[in-house]
Amino acid sequence: MSRVTILKDSSSGEFRVPGPSGTEASAYYTDSKSDAEGTAKRMWNDSNIQINFRTVPDFDRFQNKNFQNGRMKAKNETNNKLANANPDGTISPDEDRKRKDLIQKAKRISEELKREAYNIGGSFRGPGIWVEVKRNLG
Repeated sequence: MSRVTILKDSSSGEFRVPGPSGTEASAYYTDSKSDAEGTAKRMWNDSNIQINFRTVPDFDRFQNKNFQNGRMKAKNETNNKLANANPDGTISPDEDRKRKDLIQKAKRISEELKREAYNIGGSFRGPGIWVEVKRNLG
């Protein structure tokens, strides 16, 4: 059974669900406790996950210093799942480039879909079609 600690920022009330990779890029933020719990179960792919909540004054102060892979670090922890990670938290040397390329591709596809929606519906119905397309994306 997996264990995860979800942080709650005492000043904003926001919850931070750590992703399995333990990087900031895989973290999920929400203002709903139930959303945080459900997301943790989906992210960690474990419906029986043990979830702990911890209220902290500031996410940044705790996330990199005291937490690893969503749980408190043991003082002499030897099983470091991120041992192969780069100093910046990425796993592969070209992860940042691939991520940037993916975002650019998504923007190009989004622009293409928007143009197509406006071609179908014109200036009057196009915006509604575009909203419907965006809803179906995700």
